[in-house]
Amino acid sequence: MKTKVMIIMVLFFRLCSARADVVFDNGYNTYDESYGYNYEVWVLNDAHLDVISGSIGKLETQHYSTANINKGLFDWLTTTDNSIVNIYGGQFRIVEAFPDSTVNLYAYDTIYHTSGGINNEPWIEGIYLNSNEPFYFSFNDERNFLQFQIIPEPSTILLLCSGLLMLKKRL
Repeated sequence: MKTKVMIIMVLFFRLCSARADVVFDNGYNTYDESYGYNYEVWVLNDAHLDVISGSIGKLETQHYSTANINKGLFDWLTTTDNSIVNIYGGQFRIVEAFPDSTVNLYAYDTIYHTSGGINNEPWIEGIYLNSNEPFYFSFNDERNFLQFQIIPEPSTILLLCSGLLMLKKRL
């Protein structure tokens, strides 16, 4: 009897796929290469995740969570449900950002292309602010770019402010 129950349990669990390989729920967490390659990682329920390196198949943030991405390889990034993703570095293949989320991209010289990415989808390229490394990634949908806030380097902000001061003095 125990053997039959064990076989049924094994078959049941092999047929039901997990929604995520690693789930971070509430609190502060760090992800690095020790988790292995091509995991599906979910950040849920006001959790805070700092990705310092490694490879992730899919990273999904939900329910007021925050992810800070400093480095790593990502096949797919999805953010929804009032979550925030701060991108300081890393290589992404596809990014999907839903209207109720925010993606802060710390970069300069960014250019948005309406087509030509993976499956002829829109894509973006630029240079990361912290590392001066080039990046590019595709969007799942052209509306995903609306959730992006490009945070420029400090010298651009200083030039803009000094220009505004010069205009104010002229008037």
